[in-house]
This record gives sequence, structure tokens and C-alpha cells, in this order.
Amino acid sequence: MSLLETILESMSSVNQAQRQFIVVVLMGLMCLRGKANFRNLSRYSDYHEKTYSRGFRRDFDLVEFKQLGLSQINLSGQTRIAAMDCSFISKSGKQTYGLDQFYHSSLSKTETGLEISTLAVVDV
Repeated sequence: MSLLETILESMSSVNQAQRQFIVVVLMGLMCLRGKANFRNLSRYSDYHEKTYSRGFRRDFDLVEFKQLGLSQINLSGQTRIAAMDCSFISKSGKQTYGLDQFYHSSLSKTETGLEISTLAVVDV
């Protein structure tokens, strides 16, 4: 059983069908190329676009999901910290989503482009 399934089973507000749906959605988002919409998600799974539409109408307690996930990761009692790394990608044009002025640390100035942020858990 994966960590994701363990977390979802410990959530009392999530039934079996919603558990299965959340697993498929999160796995699909990891494989997804391009925009994250129902049509693209349906290309990478066995679910139809309407199934995704219906599934996203149901409430899901994301705060509880994240809290349970963090508590599962820190079972050993060791000290861990969260580390964030922001990277810059230069990009021209006007139609790209998220295009804005960002600080480019290599050049020590702001440039038009995209920012990519990575979050990691570091074992101290």
C-alpha cells in the first residue's frame, strides 16, 4: 500500500470511490503534459472528462490530507525542515500562462519569464 492510500484511508470523510478517484487524479497530474484540465487528465487515465467533472464537485479536505501526509513522513521523530528552491526560465511572447517579471539570480536583475518553485523535505 502506498503512502497516498494510507493517508486517504485514515481520512474519515473520504469514501472508497473518492479514494480511488483522488489516487487517479494525483497520479494523472504527475504524468500530465500541458494544461491541467479534464480533457488532458482523461488522456492519461481510464476516466472520462465528465467523470473528472463530477469528481471535482465533491468536497475534499485538503488541509487534513496535507496534515496527515506530513505526520506520516515524520514518524521516525527525526528533525526535518522544508526547503524551497526557485528557478528562473526566460520566455518571450505574451500568451504564456504565468509570464511575468521575476528575479534572475544569475544576472542579478529582473527579467521576463517563468518561475519554477520546488519544495523538498530535508532530513537534518
